[in-house]
Amino acid sequence: MKDKCSQVSIYYDRDCGFCKRSVELIVKLFCVRTREVRPAQDIIAVHMIMKEKDSWVVTNDAGQNFTTFQAGVEIAKCSPVLKWLVPLSRPKFMQKIGEKAYRLIARNRNRIPLP
Repeated sequence: MKDKCSQVSIYYDRDCGFCKRSVELIVKLFCVRTREVRPAQDIIAVHMIMKEKDSWVVTNDAGQNFTTFQAGVEIAKCSPVLKWLVPLSRPKFMQKIGEKAYRLIARNRNRIPLP
């Protein structure tokens, strides 16, 4: 698994205010190196992935797409603040916890206030 990153592209749901704001905060607070940040609806193939997986979509340097918890791991790889967490995400039990946490947040995103 490659732990280095130069930039990622992050695609969020245009119709979800929480999604847009959380991506803005993550990029700014954790100094994520991004190629682009924009609505998934702008790119048909990415929008289809977003709808199928009910998730944001992150594309890495190699053009691979990631969703749910793995999308967060790819973002962490491109953050000088978060990259130390990447090795902790590898064990299967952490993958399961991360997926459950992602789904919990996704289900309740309309109730979570963001600054």
